[in-house]
Amino acid sequence: MVLAFTDNDRGARANEPHGAHGAYRDLAGRPIDPHAIVAIHSQARFALRVLLEALRARRVLAAPVKGIVTAGWLYPSVSERPISDVDVRVAPSALDLVLAIAKQNRWTIAKNDDVYRSLEIVIEGVTFDIETHFGALGMSSLDTTAALARGTRTTETFGVEHCRLTVHDHALLLALNVLKDRVGESAPWAVEDLVRVAREPTFDPDKLAAIAWSAANASALWAIATWLSETRASAPWGDVARAIGSVPREAYATRVREKLAKASSRTALDRAERRVLGRSASDRIEQRAKALATMGRWGARRLLAW
Repeated sequence: MVLAFTDNDRGARANEPHGAHGAYRDLAGRPIDPHAIVAIHSQARFALRVLLEALRARRVLAAPVKGIVTAGWLYPSVSERPISDVDVRVAPSALDLVLAIAKQNRWTIAKNDDVYRSLEIVIEGVTFDIETHFGALGMSSLDTTAALARGTRTTETFGVEHCRLTVHDHALLLALNVLKDRVGESAPWAVEDLVRVAREPTFDPDKLAAIAWSAANASALWAIATWLSETRASAPWGDVARAIGSVPREAYATRVREKLAKASSRTALDRAERRVLGRSASDRIEQRAKALATMGRWGARRLLAW
């Protein structure tokens, strides 16, 4: 069973505040039952423990991220945070070993993407997106291996040793996720994660701003921070924008903020611009070139596969 939002609901609701459970809908357009969300989380956590045990046995450190983590961390009840899959980050050097582990355990390998260096595997009916970078490849200079080293090894929440990213590394990952596919077309709960993570007692706007500068994401994060400050009255995100200060690419940051604040028109041109803006999140030109070239390579391979 998979929880998801309808395609029309996605763009329209990205800018709306988190509401009652009835605001979230499945692929058929029906309100999502909070009991179903809890059941999905229970199934996902069981499957995640299976994955983490197998990875731990081969000394692969993994960091669960996004909804599987934020549901129990940032919300009073996991029923308030739908998920459709489980996201995990591993070091780039570990991905081939993860693939070998998946084959050894006879898990379903739904996708082995050598362009984006990621895997999609299915365990106990749960889909796992296993990636090696923050955002899409080339969007950020934040090194996943370094982020894993900064994180905390823990067995809390899932009962098996894994890496819990620092608040600020996870916050940057969540921010890049809002831009990753198409700017302004994120799920409403992805935006709500950002609002809530900034309320955490250990959240420090200056630290996040410093990470954004070192990861070459200052312009993109400024746009997101300003947008959340203006549309969600988030004082901590306003502090992040002020801490970032003058951005390297003012025109880019302004355009991203405009697109975040405006619902998608759903035209091909608008959606293409939103995708290119998202993949251009790095302030380093060589990284932007890498991100856009990777996007083009992936698209070309998909077309040629026909």
